[in-house]
Amino acid sequence: MSDLQISTDGTELLKHRVRGEAGDRAILYVSGEFNGATAKLQYINGLGEYVDLEDGNLEPGKQYFIEPGQNMKIYVTVEGAVFGTLIDLMLRGLS
Repeated sequence: MSDLQISTDGTELLKHRVRGEAGDRAILYVSGEFNGATAKLQYINGLGEYVDLEDGNLEPGKQYFIEPGQNMKIYVTVEGAVFGTLIDLMLRGLS
């Protein structure tokens, strides 16, 4: 069961989809067809700018441990999506 499927360019809020009691630590499972698109994890800094997370570039077939801290919103930004792009994300909190 997917939490988020992305087929177009844009930015989506990711962190609010965490499951479990420990909402500040999660595993992100990435799959789907990127078809040349890029996807990366970001946060918004105090100036209102999107900033890439360290090692935030996502690849299909991989899992990522994210520990953004409480009350920190994490976003996924997709660029270069074309017909046939379908990025599938599942985020599960650690408890």
